[in-house]
Amino acid sequence: LDRYVRGQEEHLRKEEDIVIPIARQVLAAADWEDIDRAFHAHRDPFFGIGAAGPIGSLIPRAVGPT
Repeated sequence: LDRYVRGQEEHLRKEEDIVIPIARQVLAAADWEDIDRAFHAHRDPFFGIGAAGPIGSLIPRAVGPT
């Protein structure tokens, strides 16, 4: 379990430190809208159903106000 948790933490850290900053630089508003629509339709078995799940919509938190 500890190894799994560490792996998840590292995965999230890479997203926050590497992926999201690059995405903020290269994606346009329309790209984020497409991503947000896809996320809303996604059903995650661990974190709930799309934006209705406990993690909510990640896009506004990732890019901030547009």
